[in-house]
Amino acid sequence: MGSMWCGSVLALLALAGASNISCLDSFGSVTPLSAQDKHCLLPELDALVDSPQRFYFEKIGVVVGYEILSKLGEIEFTFAVPATGWFGFGISEVGSMIGADMLILEDGPNGFEVTDSYSHGFERPVADKLQNWQAQSITHLSLGETCLGQTVVTKAVLRRMMKTCDAEDEDLGPQWMQNYFVAAYGDGRMNYHGQVRETTSHYMYLPEPLLHEETLEAVEVDVLGPSIRVPQGQTNFCYIKVEIPCDIKVHAWAVLNTRNLHHMHLGPLEPELDFPEQYQCSSYSPGQVSLSWGLGDAKEVLPNSLFIEMKAGTYVLEAHFENPAKDAFDIQTGFRLWAAKSDVSADKAVGITSIKGVWRDVLPANHIVQKSFVLTQACTDTLPAHGITVVGALAHMHYAGKSLKAYRTRRGRTEMLFEQRGFDFNRQAVIYKSFKLMPGDVISWTCTWDLRNLGDKVYGLSSEDEMCQIFLAANPPLPFARATVGILSQGDEYGVCGTRACFDLEECSTLAPHSAEFHKIELQPLTTEEGPQRELCELLVEAEATPPVNNWIFPQSMIVHLGIISVTYKLVTLLYSRLEGRVDVLKRSLNCELALLGVIVGTLIACHPEWFLSEAEKVYSVNEAIGSSFWSLSACADLVGSAYVFELVVRGSNECLRWDLAVHHSATIAIIGMLRNAFAYEYAPQFYASIAACLLLHVVTDVPVLLIFALRGVSADKTCFKRSLFVAAWIKLAMHTAINICSVLLFVSGSKTFRLATVSFASWLKTGYNNDRPLATDAMRQFDWAAVLHVGIPVLVSILFLTQLWTTWVLLRVSRTEAESAETPADAHGKDTPAQTESVN
Repeated sequence: MGSMWCGSVLALLALAGASNISCLDSFGSVTPLSAQDKHCLLPELDALVDSPQRFYFEKIGVVVGYEILSKLGEIEFTFAVPATGWFGFGISEVGSMIGADMLILEDGPNGFEVTDSYSHGFERPVADKLQNWQAQSITHLSLGETCLGQTVVTKAVLRRMMKTCDAEDEDLGPQWMQNYFVAAYGDGRMNYHGQVRETTSHYMYLPEPLLHEETLEAVEVDVLGPSIRVPQGQTNFCYIKVEIPCDIKVHAWAVLNTRNLHHMHLGPLEPELDFPEQYQCSSYSPGQVSLSWGLGDAKEVLPNSLFIEMKAGTYVLEAHFENPAKDAFDIQTGFRLWAAKSDVSADKAVGITSIKGVWRDVLPANHIVQKSFVLTQACTDTLPAHGITVVGALAHMHYAGKSLKAYRTRRGRTEMLFEQRGFDFNRQAVIYKSFKLMPGDVISWTCTWDLRNLGDKVYGLSSEDEMCQIFLAANPPLPFARATVGILSQGDEYGVCGTRACFDLEECSTLAPHSAEFHKIELQPLTTEEGPQRELCELLVEAEATPPVNNWIFPQSMIVHLGIISVTYKLVTLLYSRLEGRVDVLKRSLNCELALLGVIVGTLIACHPEWFLSEAEKVYSVNEAIGSSFWSLSACADLVGSAYVFELVVRGSNECLRWDLAVHHSATIAIIGMLRNAFAYEYAPQFYASIAACLLLHVVTDVPVLLIFALRGVSADKTCFKRSLFVAAWIKLAMHTAINICSVLLFVSGSKTFRLATVSFASWLKTGYNNDRPLATDAMRQFDWAAVLHVGIPVLVSILFLTQLWTTWVLLRVSRTEAESAETPADAHGKDTPAQTESVN
């Protein structure tokens, strides 16, 4: 497992004196490091991989080779797996299943299946809407007789883009100095992996090792706690006091005893958070973090001679234990440190600053709750003129934590710096994405909590309460070790940057208006992203995921559709040319044309239902644009809309346009136009496909009624006409009722119904790149189509249903009258007559 670039660190930095050498010698290094067992097949599997770079899941025996194809913007992975069933490989934010971008490989009945998936939690990953993995080759290979007997393994070569612009994917670009990975496998189809899973970390773009401790003339010292008794239960958090007798500069670290250990932090003991015992196993929350270790990490090595200075004093080990046996056990653990034996240049120092937001109100139960905070220029103006480089960041919340995003605003442009989409309280680790902070930058961040299955939460240090905190590991260190914002006093919000921890919010609230140490916050958090990354992803979207041509922006190709409808109408009128009366010919021709259109659409739906089905579970292949999947649906919807426009124009110009038909057709045209624009500017194919498919079924259900009126007079049997119309009217009503119920269900089925619009491309496209010279399409992108759809669609669908009820009532009335009455004009009182129903839609 690769060494980590930077640990979670929090300490003020100073040069160590010459006396430090004797202090280091007094530490001693007496505890053996835990050695992880290696899978016996690892050498044979390693020989199968010929990639120039590789890393290993040593415990479960998976070899991962990779080659960075810079010209293509892709990475080619080669996997050697000691199994022939299924295999899961994940690119994880911090080494957790939560928020992991998963590749699932399964040997199915029709060959190998490759699925790009996203893990929302400790459950089966869900297939991504956009499939971004491409299989190059997948084979089973026999190794003959091995340590496992006769052995067959799987070798797979796959590729994916470094940056896919899909929010369900993790980027693999060089801005990440280190990545976390997870893997698991099993027999047959995918199932629960049990203990056959592992986490590791690796430098994708950097040579390894970066810097050996021997080059630094480092000395090994142990920070070892006393033996403790971990109580019964599967999950326990224990806090152990340890002493560091002198100032040391730490270049690398590892954990001494990893038995049942999930993660461990080391940080200075805050006087306000002291406890009387030598250790305690409780919900205590430490104030600071200096070093961090997580499951899957081995030895952590800082690059380029960087170091963390740890001052002499009392520290706290936070040890998270996961014990499947659930019985009490004894353990002694701590950290092995590789500390500098000689002076190291101060410009190599790494310091960590704690930035947290506080609040006084209650986070309500049974909701997903967000809070945003802002660190203003009052703090960042103190940065050195050349700025600082943040080499890693760590998000900190408690059990209800769901995600944390941080943004930087500089000269009017806001960009996302840090994001942890799937926060896992049990796996808190540094995300190694570097970024620069300059004087005057504004930092905003947003925390999201999921309280749907929890009670109310308040701000507090206990893990039963909640926090919103981010640690920044920077070189050179930030000029302040702590920052706290969100302090309310006398109706204003204050912040403080320096060394004050503000554990006592009441005290800080009282001091804030009267102390020069505090500053008033008048700026709102800036969390709308703009910038070149947004533009890059927009270009990729246009190339790979563009929707069908939007015919509902004048003029475009709607003219073509109207032309097709007009020519068809003229041909149909020739068939009715022998009928007496121009209006009669017009009505029957329109009925026949719309019936023909309904038959064509119905035939296509029957022959190729996959073109029209709601795509809630559909995924998109990396080999095709999204738009290609919707060409048929879009073409049919556009033809229907154009036919309705044509009918309104023809009937209106001949003074035979009924009010119910005008309302029905206008509502339908409005819905189609709204859906097409939403698809084009929100990238919401699920919304579009669901509603558009319902509208097309409306057209199909009208075919029987249209044909009855179009063919009226062919037979002299009046009873046949009346019975046929009666049955068709009830079928029409039943189908329209079912369709409308389906439409309504779309609005109560939960957020996953319209997943793509909210998790993928929309965020990149909503804001124009150049605000000084906006394009015409920028106005369409900035328009809130989602809000219009959620308000407009239910109203318009209700109008459609009401007009269908009206026309059904008229049809049933016609079916009960004599056939001759269908030709009589309106009576003197202006009541509706059967003649008004000749082309009810």
